[in-house]
Amino acid sequence: MKKAFKIFLGIILFLIVSIVLIPILFKNKIKEIVIQEFAKQTTSTLYFDGFKVSLFGNFPDLTVSLGDFGIVGTGVFEGDTLVSAKSFAAGVGLREYLFDDQIVVKNIDLNSPNITILTLEDGLANYDIMRPSEEVPEAIEEPAEGGSVNFGIQSINITNGNFIYYDQSIGVLTELAQLDLSGTGNFEEDIFDLVTKGRIGDIEVAYDGTYYLSRKSLDLEAIISMDLPNSKYTFKENSFKLNSLPLEIDGYLQLLDDRMDMDFKFGSPGVTIKSLISLIPGVYASSLEGLQANGNVTFDGAISGAYSDTEMPSFNLGLAVANGNIQHPQLPKPIQNAAMNLQVQSEKGAMDKTYIDLSKLHLEVGNNPFDATLALKNLDNPEWDFKTNGQINLEEFVGLLEQEGLVLKGQIVADLSSKGKMSDLEAERYQALPTQGTLSLKGFEYASPDLPHAVTIASTQASFNNNEVVLSEYKGSLGSTNLDVTGKLQNMLGFAFNNEVLTGQLTAHADQLIVSEWMTEEEGAEEAEAESEEAPADEPTEVVRIPENINFKLRSTIDKVVYNKLNLNSLQGNIDVAEGKISLVNSGLKTLGGDLVLNGSYDTKPEQPEFDMNISAKQMSIAQSFESVDMVQKLAPIAEQVSGMFGMGFSISGGLTADMMPDYTTLNGSGLIELAKAGFDNPELFSKLSTVTKLQKLDNPVLDKLKMQAEISAGRLFIKPFDIKLGDYMTTIAGSTGIDGSVDYEFRVIVPAGEVGAQVNSLISSFTGADVLSGKNVVMNLGMTGQFNDPQFKLKGVETEDGQSVGGAVKASLEAKVEEKKQELEKELEKKKQEAKDSLNNVIEAKKDSLQNQLDSLVNKKADTLSTVIAEKLGIKKDSAKVLEEAKDKAKNALENLLKKKKKKNDNN
Repeated sequence: MKKAFKIFLGIILFLIVSIVLIPILFKNKIKEIVIQEFAKQTTSTLYFDGFKVSLFGNFPDLTVSLGDFGIVGTGVFEGDTLVSAKSFAAGVGLREYLFDDQIVVKNIDLNSPNITILTLEDGLANYDIMRPSEEVPEAIEEPAEGGSVNFGIQSINITNGNFIYYDQSIGVLTELAQLDLSGTGNFEEDIFDLVTKGRIGDIEVAYDGTYYLSRKSLDLEAIISMDLPNSKYTFKENSFKLNSLPLEIDGYLQLLDDRMDMDFKFGSPGVTIKSLISLIPGVYASSLEGLQANGNVTFDGAISGAYSDTEMPSFNLGLAVANGNIQHPQLPKPIQNAAMNLQVQSEKGAMDKTYIDLSKLHLEVGNNPFDATLALKNLDNPEWDFKTNGQINLEEFVGLLEQEGLVLKGQIVADLSSKGKMSDLEAERYQALPTQGTLSLKGFEYASPDLPHAVTIASTQASFNNNEVVLSEYKGSLGSTNLDVTGKLQNMLGFAFNNEVLTGQLTAHADQLIVSEWMTEEEGAEEAEAESEEAPADEPTEVVRIPENINFKLRSTIDKVVYNKLNLNSLQGNIDVAEGKISLVNSGLKTLGGDLVLNGSYDTKPEQPEFDMNISAKQMSIAQSFESVDMVQKLAPIAEQVSGMFGMGFSISGGLTADMMPDYTTLNGSGLIELAKAGFDNPELFSKLSTVTKLQKLDNPVLDKLKMQAEISAGRLFIKPFDIKLGDYMTTIAGSTGIDGSVDYEFRVIVPAGEVGAQVNSLISSFTGADVLSGKNVVMNLGMTGQFNDPQFKLKGVETEDGQSVGGAVKASLEAKVEEKKQELEKELEKKKQEAKDSLNNVIEAKKDSLQNQLDSLVNKKADTLSTVIAEKLGIKKDSAKVLEEAKDKAKNALENLLKKKKKKNDNN
């Protein structure tokens, strides 16, 4: 018994010593073999931090472990980390190593690997790292005692892996995260079964920048027949679940030298409506919370043929739904009796041989059924046949939009059909596109925080055909405006699909239009205000732009228009809308106590919109004009002190500011203003005039049938000479008033010979140094300058009425003086405009240079960043300067596209 115990104890001690010593004895040799075999077989670089050999984990075989393991590319991809992992462990056969002098890898375990596969547009791939068999570097020496590495893999395990595959040549991006996968099989055999099981927690698949799968998961169990000599892989027993959608696949994939051959059939046993809905991209996942759905679903398809640079496989897809019911917390009523039949077929992936047939789509929400069909073929030149018939209650769907403050109501009844080819549409052969039907809308209401006022439609009825839309009824409201419209619209198809001109003839009646209700806030006003401490409290508005592809002739009647403080009543006339311009044609209205006729235009094509208006007015109130019209307040402040009526015929043009008010620096105009029985009351002004002239009989004039020629230029109103009687003195007045309130007028006051008293004579003598010529009327030439609310008078000269100077005073034409002043101001304005333009150009050029420098710097910095900082995924080593430049050129587009696509995905998430 003691002897047996000693033998058992000796065996135990031997095993313990072996477990301790064998890894120590063979660690360096195994490490040397691994490094040199890797260098012999590949052109890439292997790195690791920590190399361990143990009998634990795969006893009785060895376990070889590498910590912080990775493989880095060379050439164009120098510094590109192809594979990295927290740890890499391999089971190595102990018997084979001891007795056959070779390392046989039996299993592989990867912990937290990151794998990046990249193919550039020219076909270069970062995974192409194997050396040709005849190419072995001379610097690599065989180990002193021989040894080689062979693979007899029986299992592979991946834990918490991440995988990126980006093929720039075909625009495919695949990202797999949270990858846990295990596979078993005898890889030493040419033909064997690979048994796999695992889960991918996050799948992203994009093609040409569009994500078709996002934030999806995949569970899988599959047995795949591996025919390694023929590179053929056949799916046998398998079960997949994409999110909650079950899938089964039957068929094979074979990799050939110049193509891939495939023949797959797939189906989804047990599929439900809810599992189909689960495939909706994750960005919308929150909208699906609380969703309940049931119904009968059939989903199947097939892919068959070759895939290469010149070939695509054929495929077909079928989806059928019957007795579907969908309930969502934000839907007041469920969708019931949903039915759909969809078939998609494509012969060899050819666009001209692709066919989409939605032969049935039926929904019922409450008492509102909806049906539609669509046949679409030849996607190179799409040919469609579309029909729809049904009713929709918008209020039953508004909850799905998830917009706070949104109000959407209304009952739509539609019966529409259309068929044709895209080539006919693009060639404007609209007669070849039979389109017809009717559309009605009742009880419509739309209100949103983005709109200043609600839009409602009590009822509307329209009928369609190829040529026109006939609007037989429209009764609705826009804000406080109640609107009735009837008429026709032509070229609706060209307008909708080719951005062509939409023409129409409409008759409209509105009870009122308050223009300020529809002035929109200027984009970016909040940001600009935040950046400027001196920003005004009121947020600026932007002008209303008229679409240039609308050509309407509108016969309008508006009972009342409110524009700022101006009330316009009984507006009737023709309004033409064309090429971004609104034209008024003989539009008559009542305002300011009189009658007004307008002919002119509002043009929004220039950056600063322009207006050009001919105004004919009769019996207008001067007082109301001053109170209501900003232009009168600025250019004719004297109107505040004038009572009575006026008329005019005036043409005026210029630019408009962002709040739809005239830009006074751009105004030009001329015309005749006629005052009828107007009174002028300004005692202070006449007191100042009397003080300067020493005339005692100056008084407020009566302005009856007074006609004045006027012009607007350089931000000033110029009045040509006109005659009035100031008290007992006939006076000629001419001059100008500026928008800043400044005045510059000339007064020519005729003093009868008998009225020249001692005070006047003394004034003239002191001014001229000579006495007044006896027996002749005297003319005093005065100037009025300063601000209108505080004018300053000055005696500028004295002469006799026949033109004879007194003390050297020279007679000058008031009209010539006014014209000279106007031209002087126009030149000054033009000079300021040119200086402003030059200054603006300098600022723009400086800004452009600054932006270009910033852009160049950003591009250079981005190129370096893409080639260095992102080395972890697709980058290049910082210390490889020469290869770095080559890599920038080769990989630039790939990196930019990859980052752009990832950004789009992140934005969507």
